[in-house]
Amino acid sequence: MVVVVLSVLAGVIVPRLVSKNRSQTKMTLNAVRTLLSAAAQRDALTSQAVAIRFDAESATLSVLTPSEDDERRRGDDLWPWRVDPLILPVRLDGLTLQRAAADSLELDDDQWILELARGERRPDLTLECLDDRGRSWVVFLPSGSGVAKVWSGESAEADRMTIDLDEEGRGRQEW
Repeated sequence: MVVVVLSVLAGVIVPRLVSKNRSQTKMTLNAVRTLLSAAAQRDALTSQAVAIRFDAESATLSVLTPSEDDERRRGDDLWPWRVDPLILPVRLDGLTLQRAAADSLELDDDQWILELARGERRPDLTLECLDDRGRSWVVFLPSGSGVAKVWSGESAEADRMTIDLDEEGRGRQEW
């Protein structure tokens, strides 16, 4: 009798746990996509400097802006950055960042800051992640776009070059 009850409970609980993990992964990937899109749009629409930071110790992606105290460059050519209060940082719960690249330049595994230089071409940003089940995911922010994309790792190369001009806000532009 006890075995029957336990097997029924396991049949109900295990699928929910697996579904919850998948849902958490998709929520985290969507949050990363939203963060990158917000950074790109902020870079395109404002004159304020913007940067994206990854910290492996806290497994967190965040958008940075110059400190209100000092918007000018210091002698060491670095901005006094602070976390942007309008764009919430994203903790990579259930994901491990395997590789990050700006165009073809590999970014550090432990910590990096990618400054989106005002008035210059923004690099393509590629984040390759692994979820808890070993499935590969790619979050890709194209250079000229304000919208990041998410693909499963298997289909990333094929889908990377597909661009929906309407979704990009360029539906009426010639291409």
